[in-house]
Amino acid sequence: MAAPVRFVGCPADGQVGPIAAPARPDPKFVLPASLPAGYAVYEAQDLAAVAPVGWTCTERYGSAGSYLLVAPGLSSSAGLSKDAHVTGPAIQVSATSGDTSGRFAVARVIARMFPEHAAFVRQVVAEGIEPAGNFPAGPYPADIITARGPADIAYTTPPGAEGMGTQSWLRRDGDPIEGVAHLSATNDLMEIQLRLPADRRGDGARVIALTRGLNAGFTD
Repeated sequence: MAAPVRFVGCPADGQVGPIAAPARPDPKFVLPASLPAGYAVYEAQDLAAVAPVGWTCTERYGSAGSYLLVAPGLSSSAGLSKDAHVTGPAIQVSATSGDTSGRFAVARVIARMFPEHAAFVRQVVAEGIEPAGNFPAGPYPADIITARGPADIAYTTPPGAEGMGTQSWLRRDGDPIEGVAHLSATNDLMEIQLRLPADRRGDGARVIALTRGLNAGFTD
């Protein structure tokens, strides 16, 4: 059943300090005509996500990129540390730049998921800042690749496993993580990692598709 779109503004914090949650939708995020019942659109300054009504949200931003976390009971600062972690339901949307300090994170994902772009990894390693061993090649053994294209990949990290799904604020627990990654022509990386409650798990593909549609970086 479809429902009218509900909007939730998300605060952000990062390189130049805290930014208040927006009071109204930003036109740069093209809202869907409707959402599945019980869902809302969560917007911060850079990124947006679709998630269940009643969750809370925060965004971290800096030279590497922007990272939006939406989860139940999240405090306004819980997602701002790179060492923070979340078990249980959550969605993370990430935009990581390939030409700033974010290039190391982008190169790690390319090494795992986009072997056709291995030249970028070699370029980053050649800088001599991080060793080649920090960029292991090939998917995580437990990950299940569900779709693959030249610039897009979809996967599931199984319950209790380490994988691309846990290379985020989401840590492994007893439920799977669904994820997608999109690599732009300029080696910027967009990612979604999603773990829904068991009674909503069937909504995963729709939630990911709607979240992709909100964020222009997934079409670059």
